[in-house]
Amino acid sequence: MIFNIHKRGFTLVETLVGTAVFVLVSLSAYKAFGALMDAVSASQAKIAATSVANEKFEIIRNLPYENVGIPNSIPTGEIPRNQSITRDGYSFDILTTIRNIDDPFDGTIGGTPSDSSPADYKLADLDITCSNCKIFPPLKFITLVAPHSLETVSSNGALFIRVFDSDGLAIQGASVNIENTQTNPDIIIEETTDNEGWIKIVDVPPGTNAYNIIATKSGFSTDQTYPIGGAAGTDPISPDA
Repeated sequence: MIFNIHKRGFTLVETLVGTAVFVLVSLSAYKAFGALMDAVSASQAKIAATSVANEKFEIIRNLPYENVGIPNSIPTGEIPRNQSITRDGYSFDILTTIRNIDDPFDGTIGGTPSDSSPADYKLADLDITCSNCKIFPPLKFITLVAPHSLETVSSNGALFIRVFDSDGLAIQGASVNIENTQTNPDIIIEETTDNEGWIKIVDVPPGTNAYNIIATKSGFSTDQTYPIGGAAGTDPISPDA
């Protein structure tokens, strides 16, 4: 008796399809693993950044109140505006902003009631970015610093700046440079407008046409004030504040 036995293997097409399916599954698993590792790394970077921010705040809180500020700014002090710190392998860039706060609890400058000493306490704002992180959204940390003694009457004032477009709409995130070369040392402030287009600086040394202001933002024309008797003549449309 003779039997015909047919042995059938995988065809080339079946082999290619199987290989393609295996590659797709492997790539999906690899991408999922990569995304998981990125998430873990981002979480670790955030923990490290939070630790850095807490350390910075402890340094700020332990400074004498009069030293809580940025050199040549308002309020002036000894805290660097820009710093770079490496922690746990992550490189962080820290932008520090210190502001005097006029709390409405005891009145505001020019308000009802009027506050003759508007710098009630200080706000410390840290913006932290990571230069060598794959995934790291900018982080913002804020704390308040109160004086150790009662406030006293001040002869200083306030400088309120609002940036808006040609339609009168507020421009958020505009960069504003403020300089006063009539003081010693010079006052140089770099600020960013809030969501209503405002920058409010409290406890500003008085001056007449002393503060030169330049406002810029991508997509908009630059606007500025001009010194009297300078390039814009003796009667500029927008004189220094």
